Amino acid sequence: MIKIPNVVARIKSERERRTFKEYGTVVQTIELADGPVQFAKWQHPLEAPGDFDQSHLDFFKQWVKSGDMAIDIGAFTGDTAVPMALAAGGGPVLALEPNPYVFKVLEENAGLNTDRTNIVPLNFAATDTDGSFTFEYSDASFCNGGFLSKIKDQAGEHKAQHKYKLEVQGQDFERYLRTNYADQLSSLTFIKIDAEGYDKEIIRSLSKLLKEFHPVVITECLPALDDGERHELLKSLTDNGYIPYRLNGFTETPTERLTEENSKDRSHFDILAVPEGTSLNR
Repeated sequence: MIKIPNVVARIKSERERRTFKEYGTVVQTIELADGPVQFAKWQHPLEAPGDFDQSHLDFFKQWVKSGDMAIDIGAFTGDTAVPMALAAGGGPVLALEPNPYVFKVLEENAGLNTDRTNIVPLNFAATDTDGSFTFEYSDASFCNGGFLSKIKDQAGEHKAQHKYKLEVQGQDFERYLRTNYADQLSSLTFIKIDAEGYDKEIIRSLSKLLKEFHPVVITECLPALDDGERHELLKSLTDNGYIPYRLNGFTETPTERLTEENSKDRSHFDILAVPEGTSLNR
């Protein structure tokens, strides 16, 4: 028997996916040990939950200390930038989000909790050259997507699901940092990268900065990456003097060191990469 409510829900979801609409936000209160904070929740129906709690803040506090500088590349609405900024305790957190529709939400979150955070929202992608670039998204309102032309995706399934194109701006990010934050880079301790498979290119573009300042790096391995691209992602880290570990969510310290072989064990996971000689127990 057909379950009519499920059919109706699928039709509604598909209509929302095909129709452009700008969605607003609802400001929520999140209770933390040091007191409540506010977070603007994007109302796009395809957005993942994206909430954070005390366990996420405690995780970032392992790597980001009060006064540190941190960077969130692919910050989306700010669900990682906010706890990173709370850990930094007033130290600057540069939050990059090239999608102008999502950026409005990130900008709103940067304007909340300013007595406890210092988030600098930047509406561009971290690229190796300045310019305009085409990103691909899975819906007409541009919730999920990125620089997908930069991954092979030989079966084409990932790209086929991301057929909505959006022109965004990119900047040579290392040059931007050295031009605008030269006096603060010595306090850079942490970089999070979530760029839909473009992560390894970003890491390579920041190679000189990584070798000079040695921040801890979090990055992502997508299901769409083939074995060769997984190897290249790990190599982009090890070539810069990092040891990669498999990360099981932003709540616990990892223990499993990643290699070319075990990087094939799971289709999707995050990576915590620490400079050689850095302890995981901080």
